[in-house]
Amino acid sequence: MIYAGAGNDSVEAGHGNDLVFGQDGNDTIAGGFGVDQLQGQNGNDVITGSAFSDLVFGGAGDDFVNGGFGFDRINGGTGADRFFHAGAEGHGSDWIQDYNAAEGDVLLFGDSSASVSDFVLRTNHTASPDGERAGDDEVQEAFVNYRGQTFWALVDGDGQSSINLQIGGEVFDLLA
Repeated sequence: MIYAGAGNDSVEAGHGNDLVFGQDGNDTIAGGFGVDQLQGQNGNDVITGSAFSDLVFGGAGDDFVNGGFGFDRINGGTGADRFFHAGAEGHGSDWIQDYNAAEGDVLLFGDSSASVSDFVLRTNHTASPDGERAGDDEVQEAFVNYRGQTFWALVDGDGQSSINLQIGGEVFDLLA
């Protein structure tokens, strides 16, 4: 168990299954060779998972979260969080538990040569009392696929009116 403490800290978890708490400050936390639980807590943190299935919690602040090459569960917390995917083969799928476009959250794609047309968005909607689809503001789950692989699964169950994807310097609303 690692507690970074107050201030702007840099922590690399190393080998083993680690539990890391960034605490206060703008921290940089990297998971190591193991199934890690990484918590940024307070501050604008940069958190990177490993090649294993990690649990990542950003906490309060505008965090940059990269799940790494594993299949990770991520909760960015409050603030405008950026959920990064490298776009490289083998970079895992991330299950984001609290995507919120209204807070400024964005999916950040690392391959700037990609086009928004390369992405497929699959959604589940809440049915109205009449059994009909309620509308895009009631998207309960969304799966963002790129070239046949699910890169992000937005599974928090909250209604979303937009899902923002940034490629290079341009942001696209996948629900538009």
